[in-house]
Amino acid sequence: MEQDKLHAIIGNGPLGLAVMDELLALGAKVRVVNRRGMDNAPAGVEVFPADASDPAQAAKACEGAVVVYHCANPPYTQWPELFPPLTNSTIAAASKAGARLVFGDNLYAYGPSTQPMTEDLPRSAEGKKGKVRAQMEADLLAAHRRGEVAVAIAKASDFYGPRALTSSMGNRVFPNLLKGKAASIIGDAAIPHTYTYIRDFAKALVILGREPQAVGEVWHVPSAETLTTGEFIQRAAAQAGSSAKISTMPKWMMNTLSLFVPILGELKETLYQFEQPFIVDAGKFTAAFGDISTPLDQALAETLEWYRTQA
Repeated sequence: MEQDKLHAIIGNGPLGLAVMDELLALGAKVRVVNRRGMDNAPAGVEVFPADASDPAQAAKACEGAVVVYHCANPPYTQWPELFPPLTNSTIAAASKAGARLVFGDNLYAYGPSTQPMTEDLPRSAEGKKGKVRAQMEADLLAAHRRGEVAVAIAKASDFYGPRALTSSMGNRVFPNLLKGKAASIIGDAAIPHTYTYIRDFAKALVILGREPQAVGEVWHVPSAETLTTGEFIQRAAAQAGSSAKISTMPKWMMNTLSLFVPILGELKETLYQFEQPFIVDAGKFTAAFGDISTPLDQALAETLEWYRTQA
C-alpha cells in the first residue's frame, strides 16, 4: 500500500473503525468522516466532521482520497429515508475525487434462500430494508458501468467482534457469557448461521480497495466455519470459561414488544435469517484473494478480550 495516499472512511461505527485499524496497521493515511467528529482518535488519523448525505460536504470530505470506504449505517428504523441519499452523495463525492469506492454491505437484498448464498443469487427481498439494500447495490454498480466511479462491494453476514455492540452477536451475548449469564438471541439456536468477524470484514474492504480485479464486482467476505448459533455460543462460552446457557426471545414476545420498541418491529422483516439455515459461500473471494478469515477460536478470544477491557 502506498503510504502517502489518503484513504477516506465514511462512518465511524464498528465497521468504519475496524477499517481504520486495518489501514493504520498497513501504514496508510486515514481520514474518518462523520457528523460529530471523533473523540480520542488514534495518532495519524484525520477526523473530518461532515454530513456525508450532503453532496457538498461529502465532496470536501473525500477530496484527495484514492479510496473511499462507505461504512456509514443510518439508524435501523430510517434506512428507506436516509440510506439512499447518503449512498448517492458518496457516489458523487468519490467520483469527483477520482477515488475508488468500496461499500460495506450485508445480505438483506437476497431475501430468504434455501441454499448457501453466492453472489449470483437474485435480489429477491420483499421487505423494505432488503429492497433498499438491493437498490443501493444497483445504483453503485450502475455508476461503475457508466464510468463515473470504480466500485467494489463486499457483503458480510451478521458480524461480531470489537465495538460490534448492537449486532445480533454483540452485547446481548459476549458480556453475558463473561458474567456466567445466558446469551440472549432471537430465532432458533439449532439452525446453521454464518457469522463474520468484523476484523475480517475490514480486511476484505481494504483488499477490495487496492486489487485491480475487485472493481465492478460483488464479493462475499470469508468467515470461519459455519456452525449453528448454539454451537457458536458454545465455542464462545468455552473461551470465556463459562457455561453455554442460551435465552431465546419467543416470537409472540417479539410481536408484543414490537408495539412499544420500534427496532423489534423492524427486526421481524429479517427474522427468517434466524429461523432457517443462513449460510454464506465466499468461494469467489477466496479464489481471487485467498481465505482471509480468522480461525474461529482466535476471533472469539479476541472478541472476549475486547469486552473484558470495556467492563
